[in-house]
Amino acid sequence: WPNGSQGLSYLVTNPGTYHLNAWRSVCHAEDSIHIQYVDYPILDLGADTTLCEGETLSLRVFPQLNVLYKWPDASTQLSYQVSSPEQVILQASRYHCLIRDSLEVSFDPYPQVNLGADTVLCEGASLNLNAFFPDARYAWSDGSMQPHLLIHQPGTYAVTVSNDCSEASDMIQVEYEIPPTVDLGPDTILCEGELLALDATFSRASYRWQDGSIEPNFLLDQEGIYSVWVQNLCGEAEDEIFVKYEEVPPLSLGTDTTLCVDEILFLDVYAPNSAFLWQDGSRRPGLEVREAGLYSVLLSHRCGTATDSIAIAYQHCECNFFMANAFSPNSDGQNDRFGPVFACTYSDYHFQLFNRWGQLLFESADPTQQWDGTYQGAAVPEGVYVWRLKYQSALEYRSVERRGSVTVLR
Repeated sequence: WPNGSQGLSYLVTNPGTYHLNAWRSVCHAEDSIHIQYVDYPILDLGADTTLCEGETLSLRVFPQLNVLYKWPDASTQLSYQVSSPEQVILQASRYHCLIRDSLEVSFDPYPQVNLGADTVLCEGASLNLNAFFPDARYAWSDGSMQPHLLIHQPGTYAVTVSNDCSEASDMIQVEYEIPPTVDLGPDTILCEGELLALDATFSRASYRWQDGSIEPNFLLDQEGIYSVWVQNLCGEAEDEIFVKYEEVPPLSLGTDTTLCVDEILFLDVYAPNSAFLWQDGSRRPGLEVREAGLYSVLLSHRCGTATDSIAIAYQHCECNFFMANAFSPNSDGQNDRFGPVFACTYSDYHFQLFNRWGQLLFESADPTQQWDGTYQGAAVPEGVYVWRLKYQSALEYRSVERRGSVTVLR
């Protein structure tokens, strides 16, 4: 060998031409070889990188003498396009010298955020707003930087979600609701022809009235019980109202009449919820007539007025009768019954007793049957009661009608 060694191998560490001589006895052979050293190719793809979704990375290497490149797709070009996540391994060789480099390429998506539709919560409820997006940053309208925001109050809430590629924003309107309430008002009385509008309006509620209608308002013009059911997402409520219709009470003093001298006629016009004004200024619901004249009354009611009048004349009657103005039906054997006592002959007898409201308490066509101060087996209370007597006078051959009042004492 060139260094004088006679081994079977020789280690070359430097470029040059190396000769080898070999002998067998007197036979000689010689050979040589030229050794040249070359540099490894220069290869650097750079650091791992992250692109935004949709972007393309163009990798390019510069040409080197006697260097061949091989990309992951087996291409040998000087450039390579990356459009999806990939580990790019590039191989470069010069003669037998081989070197590799790799580059990890990842892609970030553009951020997205959806807080949902504007919403209504019930009083006391909370709402968790979720804006999470992988590897993103958050900026809420209240300064919070977390991916979630817990809502306890009404308001408008906004968030911006960002990463190195872009940013996205969204907002939501949050309102709070309470369970519904409804009040149709107290039971009421209307006059004929009046209308009443019932209002059950409550925010974001649904309605169902007694007739199946679903509007928040109901216009009524008839007597009856009206009810409504109100519901929203937080609860339900019900109410009802009784509406009664009234008209001006009927008013009648009767036909003009002639009374016997000293006969008393009681004109009774009582009607509930009414006021009265007689021609003499009296405001009572009844008036005793003791003398001839024209008697009139004005009835005032919340639904209107009514008026009537009657002419009363007096004459001497030959067929007289006695009628007490009070009696005490207390079963003591004295003054326990009430009825007329005649001083003449008569026929077609008809006797009636009424309370102050015009209710018939006693009626008889038999003069021997007198009122015992009871009605349907029960004693009537103390007070003034009205009587009416009709009979046929045998002396004057005419029908006579008399009216008056009696006081029950106990």
